[in-house]
Amino acid sequence: MLIFLVLPTLAIACGPGTGQLAQTATFTYEIVPPVMYTWAASLSNGQISEAYAAQVAKSDVQSAVNAVLTANSIPTTDLALTLNFFPPNTPLVTTCPATASETSQFFTQGGLVLYNCSNTNSAYSITQTVKVTAIQQIYESQWQTLNSQIQDNLNAKRGTLFLSSSYILA
Repeated sequence: MLIFLVLPTLAIACGPGTGQLAQTATFTYEIVPPVMYTWAASLSNGQISEAYAAQVAKSDVQSAVNAVLTANSIPTTDLALTLNFFPPNTPLVTTCPATASETSQFFTQGGLVLYNCSNTNSAYSITQTVKVTAIQQIYESQWQTLNSQIQDNLNAKRGTLFLSSSYILA
């Protein structure tokens, strides 16, 4: 008798997602960037080139999306991913100069570019847009979950700090 009471509960929990069905989602993130997503004209202080910073960001996003889709049993075959991201030119320092007028230096700590030395009152942030086209329709509630998991993955990998995120389904 107990078995019959448990089975209907399990069947209800396995229902489909909710909201609009869409094959494509575009996520827009405002992030405090990891140092690896930035570059400087002078490669001193261990910074990398602009091309390499773009490659690292794209690789990280591709890896995060693939890992999240795979973990959710969503096929990654023929997955289309577009990253709209331009690495910022941020010469890094570990201590800002005494004069606050220096606008071309950025304070870094813990692997993140925290703020421009001329404006220590607000976090330095950039925008990154990720467009994912899956091979199947996915419910809006599932896209929301995937969005959160992609952010968690990028945070775990590079310490990326997300200030805001939004999405558009198509």
